[in-house]
Amino acid sequence: MTVFPLRVILIIVWAPLCPYVARTILSKPGWRLGEFINDEASQVPLFTLSLSYLFPEMEKLVLVGDPEQLAPYGTDHNHTLNSTYEVVKRGVRPIFLDVNRRIPLPIAEVSSAISYSGRLNTHPTENISVWDCCKWLDVPGKEIKDGDSKSNPDEIEAIVKLIKTLPSHVLGDLTVLTMYKKQVNRLNNRFKEEKMNVYVVTADSYQGREAGTVILSLVSAAAPGFAKNKRRVNVSITRVQKVLYIVGHRQFWRKVDSVPAMKKLAEIASDLAWYIQNGTQGFYTSQ
Repeated sequence: MTVFPLRVILIIVWAPLCPYVARTILSKPGWRLGEFINDEASQVPLFTLSLSYLFPEMEKLVLVGDPEQLAPYGTDHNHTLNSTYEVVKRGVRPIFLDVNRRIPLPIAEVSSAISYSGRLNTHPTENISVWDCCKWLDVPGKEIKDGDSKSNPDEIEAIVKLIKTLPSHVLGDLTVLTMYKKQVNRLNNRFKEEKMNVYVVTADSYQGREAGTVILSLVSAAAPGFAKNKRRVNVSITRVQKVLYIVGHRQFWRKVDSVPAMKKLAEIASDLAWYIQNGTQGFYTSQ
């Protein structure tokens, strides 16, 4: 048996996921694989598990993942597509890490109730009020069919105004999230016009990452759209460490029973309203 074909497989399959692992393996001829740790295993398609059969000497396969976050790409259209984590956990008893040390308590409580049957506990350091950590900017604009995606121009303008009022120390740890690629594209174009350096990304691409401040553009104002996927909503609202600004049609989301997490946040979030007074303008928060 030659080692070369095996190395080629590792480069093709694993290098996009973890270049450091691939380089380390390739730099050590005669290596022996004792343990393999696969992070974000809930996003890894099942076929990748077959690679473990190439390593008969492997002693342990550790899968780290959250089945309540996004599944492998394509599951929105193919519901039979399972992740490695979902298949393996049927034969073993998974360990549930039940302490949240990152997400502010009011948001974590919504995520816990909707996605984790109330089993998620929050460390006391994250015990802050919903007034401080979750603010809703009500934009009753209209969603626009944009090719094979959607966008919402009114939300884009509201986000530009909001960011201009944020202090500089917040801008250094700010991410704008949305569930639609066309909204990402149009936000980026608008930020370029304003010469604003802001990171914008889809919720799907941001799984596993976090930011101190997150602005979530919901876009949808007539039908839930991509928010019908409970996992996608869970990812969207749990990327935040300090303050989550939700931009969307609040009255619409208060009535969407099919998206319980967003409905609950629409009920409990503090109001963020635009004001113009005595020649100055900005946002104020009210309960």
